[in-house]
Amino acid sequence: MISHFITMYNSIYQTQVQGVSPGLMEAFRKYPWPGNIRELDHVIESAMCMAGDESLIAFDHLPPHLKTGLKTDFVIPSHKNPAAPSPVAEEIAGTLEEVKNNRS
Repeated sequence: MISHFITMYNSIYQTQVQGVSPGLMEAFRKYPWPGNIRELDHVIESAMCMAGDESLIAFDHLPPHLKTGLKTDFVIPSHKNPAAPSPVAEEIAGTLEEVKNNRS
């Protein structure tokens, strides 16, 4: 179904999206899709508009409501540089180190 929507929206919006990043595809497989096929359709359309000239839809391209839903259940790296820790994660790690991992 994802391929069908990508092909359809490539034609409508004259884009060149080739697919979905592997990590995002895995998250899509596990997501319950409470809105069924209509939700998937709208998510793909929105993500393709956000992807611009990029060839793959990634987590960063998703609508905010889905990002929140996926983040609560899955860990999905950013498509830009999945190996780089985020500034927030670095700040938290630094603070935990300063307080000797005391989380109270």
